[in-house]
Amino acid sequence: MRYITLAIMMISSCAESIYEVTSMQEVYQYLPDDTDYMLICDIDNTLIHPTTDYGSDQWFSYQVLCEKECGYSHKKAVQRVLAEFIRFHHEDAVVQAIEDATIALLTHVHNNKIPVYAITSRSLPLVEPTHNQLYATGIVLTPDKTCYFVYEPEPMYFSGGVVFSSNHSKYDAMHLLIDNVCSELPNHIVFIDDKRKHVENVVNACHERGIPVTGIRYGYCDQFIEQFMQQS
Repeated sequence: MRYITLAIMMISSCAESIYEVTSMQEVYQYLPDDTDYMLICDIDNTLIHPTTDYGSDQWFSYQVLCEKECGYSHKKAVQRVLAEFIRFHHEDAVVQAIEDATIALLTHVHNNKIPVYAITSRSLPLVEPTHNQLYATGIVLTPDKTCYFVYEPEPMYFSGGVVFSSNHSKYDAMHLLIDNVCSELPNHIVFIDDKRKHVENVVNACHERGIPVTGIRYGYCDQFIEQFMQQS
């Protein structure tokens, strides 16, 4: 019974730490009043997206679903779609910031000397194109050391302010960032992601470490995802 009560308390605490927004303009109201915090963002459908549906995050998820319907296991389906996703982002992808407000928010945070990092589900083959895409869209993260971490079945990698989690949970990626990048525990973390499950994972990781956290589920791209799914 004690464990059930603890689990309920953790779920309640997680929910109380998460807010829904549909524009980066709404994020300002959730930033701490002081300047001693850390901002961490997802990349796909949070900071940037391709100018076409092809090669987008929603395209990837839909193609994995199609492969699974053809009888492939989830792991095999992801591998099959990932090969084309990687090729697209190396050769053909043209991306843009989700909103003008995205650049404005990051500029505001940088001007206040706040560190800005990203956690993405992208894997090691996408390190170079990811950095190129962020640079091309004017998105600047906090430069830091480069770290390579051996996790099974794929390693995670931290480079240029980005944790490439290689489809590991962002719960694990958040712990990695805290343990290996932060010289001391942040006083507060603000995390933004378009997928609620990732927000919940990061919020739970921060709660376990005793770090105050604000999780933000960013829904600007929901409209495009819904339209894509209706047309597919």
